[in-house]
Amino acid sequence: MANEDKAFAPNVNSITGAISVPEDYTLWPTIGTWTHAKADGGAANIHE
Repeated sequence: MANEDKAFAPNVNSITGAISVPEDYTLWPTIGTWTHAKADGGAANIHE
């Protein structure tokens, strides 16, 4: 199978680009993030 024919990821629809997530994903713990929301909108790098 050529690379173009392989799915990007098993949870991504290769035609529409739609991403599917498990129904219970909101119950998963958050273990960290590299960004956070700024008070005036947008995002800021935590390590600025």
